[in-house]
Amino acid sequence: MSIFNKLRFSKKNKATGDDLDETMDEVLSEIHKIDDMSDPKKIEQYILDSCEEVISLTKQNEGEKARLRALEGYVSDIDKINSLPEEKRTEIEKTADLIEKKEVSTQNYQNSEKKISDEDYMIMMENEDAIPNEIKKLQQNEDYVEKMRTSLTAIEGEHSEAKIDLDDINKSRGFLKRASIAFYMLYLSGFILVIILKITSKLEMNTPFLLYLLFGAVACVVIYHIETGNAKRRKDAARYLNTVTSILNTTRMKYAAGVNAVEFSKANFGVQSSLELNYKWEAYLEAVRERDKFLSDNEDLSYYSNKLYKLLSPLDLSDINVWLKQTRALKDRDNLLKIKGIFEKRIEALKTDILKNRKAILKERNEINSLMKEHDFYVPEIVEILKSVDKLCGLKPETDEA
Repeated sequence: MSIFNKLRFSKKNKATGDDLDETMDEVLSEIHKIDDMSDPKKIEQYILDSCEEVISLTKQNEGEKARLRALEGYVSDIDKINSLPEEKRTEIEKTADLIEKKEVSTQNYQNSEKKISDEDYMIMMENEDAIPNEIKKLQQNEDYVEKMRTSLTAIEGEHSEAKIDLDDINKSRGFLKRASIAFYMLYLSGFILVIILKITSKLEMNTPFLLYLLFGAVACVVIYHIETGNAKRRKDAARYLNTVTSILNTTRMKYAAGVNAVEFSKANFGVQSSLELNYKWEAYLEAVRERDKFLSDNEDLSYYSNKLYKLLSPLDLSDINVWLKQTRALKDRDNLLKIKGIFEKRIEALKTDILKNRKAILKERNEINSLMKEHDFYVPEIVEILKSVDKLCGLKPETDEA
């Protein structure tokens, strides 16, 4: 590491005053050890490097002075604010507190997650007057469709039972018809046989013949009675089936009309149920409330910010715009005093650093003079550069006074 690089390294790492003196002594020692100090170019390079370091340190010092002035201004501002009459101080605190609350409210609105999409928001807004009735209407239609679905299921069951009953009666009549035909054929065959026996045999056939006729008559009566009952049952079953079919068809039409009404509303508002439509409506109303509150808070925020500006303007603060953004500090006196204490500690630290840096700058500048005197190096261009450096840095060589 070159001797001037050592000096740079020490300054860039903010060495203490003792460390900087030690480093400077080391640099000077290195300079005196150089064999060929008669070389004007080398001396010129050393001087120019030193000038560069002086300027760099001066800029650093000026930055610290600017921070010092700002902190001293803030401390002065705090004293002015705290010295206000109690009534005005309280008014500033209340105004600052209101500003902070409004800012939090608006930030929460801006950072909040949307509960309703822009598309749904537009749909709700366009139908704002009709939505409450549409929700009620859709809910009623859904209830009606559910009722019709239940009734339809029950009626379809009755319709199926009525068809089964009618089929059973028709099957029973068909069986009775076939049985009657078989019976009549057998009876007729028996009747012929009895007649033949009565003609050809000498047996007494009157009593069996009469019994046979009586049996046939009874059987005919029974068959007629059964057939009459079946006919009546079939007529009643057919009439009931027709009635159930009519009710079924009517219910199906009502069910279809209800389903169509529900599907139309669902498609119109892009929902799957009245519950979803109601949810979107509630989300829309909440979004509207939040939007209105946001707009109101913005108006209030502007009003209270202007009010705080008017309250602080007569105090001739160092930077009023800074305090307009420090509402958290303004609303809390203890916190403001705590901040003042922190600033005062920083001020003392900066003053110490500025003093140390200035001493280091003066020492290096004086070392440049010593080097020039020792080697009788007074090149006009270098002298002009040094004058410019002294003017820029506000230095008076050969003195350690600030």
